[in-house]
Amino acid sequence: MKKILGLVLVLGGILLLLSNLNIYYVEDIMNYIWPAALILLGLASMIEDRRIHVFNGLLVTIGSLFLVQAFGIISSGEAELLIAPVVIITIGLCLLFGRSAVKTTRNYSSYERKEKDHKRHESSQKSYTSLLNGVDEKVIDDAFVSCEVSAMLGGADIDFREIRILGSEATITLNALFGGVTAILPKNVRIIISGTPFLGGFENRTISDPSAEKTLYIRYTAMFGSVEIKN
Repeated sequence: MKKILGLVLVLGGILLLLSNLNIYYVEDIMNYIWPAALILLGLASMIEDRRIHVFNGLLVTIGSLFLVQAFGIISSGEAELLIAPVVIITIGLCLLFGRSAVKTTRNYSSYERKEKDHKRHESSQKSYTSLLNGVDEKVIDDAFVSCEVSAMLGGADIDFREIRILGSEATITLNALFGGVTAILPKNVRIIISGTPFLGGFENRTISDPSAEKTLYIRYTAMFGSVEIKN
């Protein structure tokens, strides 16, 4: 994340320099900065995960639309008109050609119990995506390795308290783009968090156990949205 922030600052500095030298006039630097940040975050996610999925594809697409508008390649206001069809196309392409994560063998538990407020749907998936809707799931997995939760113009509430980590560590990736993600984590694990909100919010209400044998890595991205973790 520090490298991405550094690249954004370099881009902003170059644009200001060009503007001061009357080579390229910059009216509002933020019109360039936030689309560039979206693109860089999306590309960094692709490289780190070694795959293309809907969330990082949308980051690159939305950022590119508003960046070309900022540079005057398309007229002002055209990005807003193009965003809906381009987003739909991007989602379709990601579903068609995006490389899935490596699947792992899983054992499922038959344990069921009622929540105080409501009953969550129980499942065990590699990823959960909330797009213009809400997702409310309870993950039941006796061989948990990784999971990704993405909320785009929607909300995702995922309960991980019943997972059993396979090996010594596992990873949960939480992405919020104009949406919100809430993850309920187990208490008997050591929790290590990485990520930086960009025009979004992050709230950590977990209690980590530093002496635990199992480690749970939480990676998050909050872009114009919010991520909350608790246990």
